[in-house]
Amino acid sequence: MSLRKKDLKIGEIYYMLPYPTQGGCEYIIKVEDFDTIVKGTYIEIKHFKQFTKSSNNVININTFLDVARLATEEEKQWLQACIDANKYIPKEEALKPIEITKEQLLEKAKNDYPIGTVFNVAHLNKDVKHQDKVDNDNFIFELSDDSITLSGKSTNKHKWVRCIYHRNKWAKIISKPEEIETTKVDTFVLPERWHVVVTKENQAILANWKGINDIEMLPIGYICGICGLLNEKGHNPANMIKSTYNSPFAYDFGVEITFDQFKKYVLKENVDIKPEVIDNSVYTLKQIEAALYKFDKEDIKDILDAIKKHK
Repeated sequence: MSLRKKDLKIGEIYYMLPYPTQGGCEYIIKVEDFDTIVKGTYIEIKHFKQFTKSSNNVININTFLDVARLATEEEKQWLQACIDANKYIPKEEALKPIEITKEQLLEKAKNDYPIGTVFNVAHLNKDVKHQDKVDNDNFIFELSDDSITLSGKSTNKHKWVRCIYHRNKWAKIISKPEEIETTKVDTFVLPERWHVVVTKENQAILANWKGINDIEMLPIGYICGICGLLNEKGHNPANMIKSTYNSPFAYDFGVEITFDQFKKYVLKENVDIKPEVIDNSVYTLKQIEAALYKFDKEDIKDILDAIKKHK
């Protein structure tokens, strides 16, 4: 039965029967495009025995549909081996099993079957009663049976051999342990003086923080941050981070921080500070410090003034 154009798939591999206009050649082709002309990477396997990569003119689409069929697994493996080598490889060589050492097999077992993995034993692999669970990483290679087993007693009451690998067949994995994310300790401390480089993405936010109504007054490429003897807000061209002279008007924008650090440690985004109430709204000193940390000096002064008024 001939192929239909709607059934063709880019990336699929096909075998082309000998055809008179093609000189009786036989091809295995990985189709990369098709419209009126089929394009792709192929090997000619009968006469020329050659590899051609990404040809723009393999065969007319109508002729291709008449003489092509889906490639077998062997034919696919043959072409893929040639693609990987970027040259024509005889079929016998292309289909030759890749020899894997005992050490490589054991390494694969440890990597693919970590502790906590639930699997169906490889030599049976049929249903739930053949399941086991990896509870150690002591894998044993059995040369006489070409298999890898797991030491210890089976976690299944049926007590099947704990076979992970058996004669080129790996055990079917049912589930793997959930990966536990390692919590990273944030050691960053906001320096006394710092600056952020102004970009298109952060320009408006930095201008608002600095109190600039017209963002054009804070050009992209400038720096914006805390500087000066009084650690006030400021901005400068990127090449003017620190004064080269000593005076009351000297500026120092300190070290560069990222915009993400600015949002987290200056704007306090994604920082949920909820001090716990202790004994009728009495807070610990540490909780008060944490709550006030999100405010700048002017805000803290206003808060303290408001507290004094309500005493």
